Amino acid sequence: MNCLYIRLMSDVIIYEALRTPLGAGKRGGALYEVKSIDLIASGLLALRQRLSLDTALVDQVYMGCMAPVDDRGYNVVRTGLLLAGWHARTGAMQISAPGLEAVAQAAAQIHTGWASLAVAGGLDSTARAHLAEDGHPQWSDPYMVTNPDFIPSGIAADLLATLHGISREELDAYALESHQRAARLAEGRYLAPIFDRNGMTILAEDEYGGITLSPEQLAAETPAFAALGALGYDEIALRQFPHIERIAHVHTSAHVAPRADGAAFLLLGNTKATGLRPRARILSAATVGATPPMMPDSAIAAAESALRRAGKKAADIDLWECQERFAALTIHFQHHFDLDETRYNVNGGALTFGDPPGAAGATTLCALLDEMERRNAATGLVALSASNGMGTAVVIELIK
Repeated sequence: MNCLYIRLMSDVIIYEALRTPLGAGKRGGALYEVKSIDLIASGLLALRQRLSLDTALVDQVYMGCMAPVDDRGYNVVRTGLLLAGWHARTGAMQISAPGLEAVAQAAAQIHTGWASLAVAGGLDSTARAHLAEDGHPQWSDPYMVTNPDFIPSGIAADLLATLHGISREELDAYALESHQRAARLAEGRYLAPIFDRNGMTILAEDEYGGITLSPEQLAAETPAFAALGALGYDEIALRQFPHIERIAHVHTSAHVAPRADGAAFLLLGNTKATGLRPRARILSAATVGATPPMMPDSAIAAAESALRRAGKKAADIDLWECQERFAALTIHFQHHFDLDETRYNVNGGALTFGDPPGAAGATTLCALLDEMERRNAATGLVALSASNGMGTAVVIELIK
């Protein structure tokens, strides 16, 4: 007898989205003494308490972490889950990718019916980290530097600005506007304060959030990546773009998201979850690669792919978020999709609040969903570029 098996695909629902406040990613920052395991436990405790969640119903936890070594090593997500008092049957997976990729992987599990409920997000403790501490061969192996034409992301951002004629003045204007938008932001309902093991509050709001910029400060900043380019990385980049005479190093520290510590958590599930209020539906997700020197373009490629999979056009999306890792990247993304400022990065972003790489994208998705509900916007898209030419995007639809 021949049997035909058909697997029904499930809708992927977002039931909750929260993140910790972000601490300055440097020695002496508000979360410098907080270990990664405590960031995880704090967020999972908040998630359980907000929803009165029976954690035995959660099949898996997926968390991004860009350099899972030292106190972020082994599978600290599983250990943090147990520390938070979650049911021991819940699995946990730590992946070396941004948080938005963890969301995409969890959504795929639910979409295929292999999981009913999952938590996805990411974490990073950059204040406790060191550059290339995970043994990154493209920093330490000369062969790997010169053969795949690897260049640091800062050089790639300056290359992008050079190729598309994005000036220092445009970068200054965007950075200033981003900070001003963030200053106007109403209190985020997605923030979950971090407590110590005695219940005392460690951080209740973003540490960088109160920092403001002035035009005078912006004008006084000097290029951040010119010296790095002079070490040979400019030459590597220009090999693929021989029509460019030189790279204009226009990014300063004000145009680059400062490193931050923090974590983000989203509860995803199928439509059979009971006792939970559905907030949004994930329509599609996409992860793509781009030529490494053009890393910033990967956010655009990922967004275009996610739009196609969702059956949408750019005009169909009400709110957009592109991770503000570099100002030129977000400006180029805005120009490419012809987005006006009323529906693009409307509350500022990582240039103001900071960027915890392992949680990147997941933190932005929390903000996107909150603003969609505030505006009653039907659709939203979040995209990011990651190192070495990777990009991820997710399209969501509000459930009204």
